[in-house]
Amino acid sequence: MSNQYLDPNLKVFSLNSNFDLAQEIAAAIGVELGKCSVTSFSDGEVQINIEESIRGCD
Repeated sequence: MSNQYLDPNLKVFSLNSNFDLAQEIAAAIGVELGKCSVTSFSDGEVQINIEESIRGCD
């Protein structure tokens, strides 16, 4: 089921609980999984950092 998605501006990112699913989706549509990091703090807050440019992307 490897289809090439024709929009080069599409970005797919994953958080902690759905990493495997995001990898499968990205592979199925032919895009790389975006780079991000997730930091959890002791008070329950979560910080998400997108580690690549997403300007002009969907």
